[in-house]
Amino acid sequence: DATHTAAVGGGPALSSLSRIAALSRAAGLLDVLAVAGTGELLVTSRPAVGQPFTAPAVVGGAPLVGGVPLRLARVESCVSLADGSAVVAAIGREGGTWLTRFDPGTSTWSTLEPI
Repeated sequence: DATHTAAVGGGPALSSLSRIAALSRAAGLLDVLAVAGTGELLVTSRPAVGQPFTAPAVVGGAPLVGGVPLRLARVESCVSLADGSAVVAAIGREGGTWLTRFDPGTSTWSTLEPI
């Protein structure tokens, strides 16, 4: 589907394998996650109802797998937790399952970790 391979609104092109996932960590806040064509995990956020989405940002880093930076294929699932944190599961192009967590105390996403 061409809508999954072309840049939208000037943002990065998504992977043709990417799924799109969304979660809400707080009232009105919406995070949308997908995988870029480069294999990086992207997040764009709408801070509050009626506000525009932020520019897509790379989160989770790119840990080395066999000496090569991890490239993701798709977002598999995501969940927000009562404390404002979130967990995202993604599938690597090497076939592994990887997690990153949002920490509301530091407002940062952790480096992707294998499970």
